[in-house]
Amino acid sequence: MIEVGDRLPIDSIPGGTTLLCVGPPMAGKRRLALRLLATRVTNDDTTVLVSTDSSSAAVRAEYESEIEHATPSVGVADCAGDAYGGPADEDRTRHVSIPADLGSVGVAAMDLFETLGSGREDAVDRVGVLSLTTLALNATVDKTIRFVHSLTQIVEQRDGLGVMTAHADSLDRSELAQIQSLVDGTIGVRERGDGVQMRVSGLDSVPENWRPVSVSPTARQDLDVPRPATPATGTSEPSVTGSDLEFDSLAELIAQVDSDRPTLTVCNRESPDDRLAIVESFFEELNIQVRETTLGTENPRDVALLHRGPVQMASSPLTQLASGVATAQADDDPFAKRRGPDVLEALHERVFGARGVEKQFLIDASTAIEMTAWQTGGGTLIAGFQYLSRYWESPRSRRVMHRIADAGVDVHIYGVPDVVPNADHQNVTVHPDSSTEVEESWFVTYDGDGRSDRTGTLVVRETDPTVYEGFWTYEPSISRDVFRYINKTYGTLEESGQQVTS
Repeated sequence: MIEVGDRLPIDSIPGGTTLLCVGPPMAGKRRLALRLLATRVTNDDTTVLVSTDSSSAAVRAEYESEIEHATPSVGVADCAGDAYGGPADEDRTRHVSIPADLGSVGVAAMDLFETLGSGREDAVDRVGVLSLTTLALNATVDKTIRFVHSLTQIVEQRDGLGVMTAHADSLDRSELAQIQSLVDGTIGVRERGDGVQMRVSGLDSVPENWRPVSVSPTARQDLDVPRPATPATGTSEPSVTGSDLEFDSLAELIAQVDSDRPTLTVCNRESPDDRLAIVESFFEELNIQVRETTLGTENPRDVALLHRGPVQMASSPLTQLASGVATAQADDDPFAKRRGPDVLEALHERVFGARGVEKQFLIDASTAIEMTAWQTGGGTLIAGFQYLSRYWESPRSRRVMHRIADAGVDVHIYGVPDVVPNADHQNVTVHPDSSTEVEESWFVTYDGDGRSDRTGTLVVRETDPTVYEGFWTYEPSISRDVFRYINKTYGTLEESGQQVTS
């Protein structure tokens, strides 16, 4: 049995238990999850944290702040693009270049368990996924379900403890039901006027009623998180997005970013159509264009070339690439260690396309950036809602923006003034603007409070009613360029406070 102290309305839970902690953003579920993982941890235990929105140093410091009188081994599977840290941190960190490849995330976690936990007896392996929502942004529902299933099996086999967090408003009922059927119990979290409440379901002998929980949904800027000596460079190779982009509209920015994305060109194909279809389906999910060409030369034949403009990144025989994709998507163990074809190994994307996506996807991507701002607790966040009513008349939007502002972030809201909001927070400034671009554009960008590992940007345009195209990224140079453009085009960002600019 694994002791959980006073974190749950039960003293202990069986080894091999996986819990899903679900609730609205910024309601304290992340801190509750980390406290569960840290309760009664010992020097012999190993904890692996899958981080999707924080640097490895930040998530490690956050977890260790919850530990009492122990120094367990703490590894981080980094899916957030953190690219620095000392040699000691690198020994305890595995970088995942394509978060959508959930199999690679699982392999990284397993490698950390094997490296850090070898030779330890009577130890408890613990794994936390923070958060499942962000991890699943660029993965299909089926892949996410398979990932959860495989993770619960690993936790059961190791007689350990697993805790995953997810935003309640990012999962529809059928998806949530599927995930809940795979875990052993669900911890629901909600906010009420008198504080945070939780409800545990699925565990034996635990009453399923809401009860207060002493977890504060506050930002984490008070943690002693090591700051990098040099800016983050990401896990990707340098691209033209590393330099200043020149654009006169957000539509032009979207086009420039899209043109810099890699392309997969299949040369002199000989493989059957079904092989090509496998590859096309996989790369379509990554928003990478696949095209065919017939060359006037005999070689190369039946080869897939991954390139960025004229610069070749990698090449693989098409049959090998199709087999690698099929293996990665197979129903067997997705956590098995494999080396894929060179083309798959060369994918290191930090800019993700959003074309024809559903509105909920954009909400999830926006929330990921907003969570980063809230967790950092400083700097500036700007958000374009298209219409100010989408901010002012949405309790969720106002709650999220106020929570971010409470953490010490200067928040700037843009939109067509179909309503006139009252001044309601000293750190929130509203910028009414009736331009066509503001009306058509949904954007969220955060400057990272001077830290290049904490930036994030989403920029999309509504091309038809509820149909959007654009991108979201953690690339700091793009965030900088968007800030410059908004500041130049729509007004200063220096002012903050309750005033509503005209």
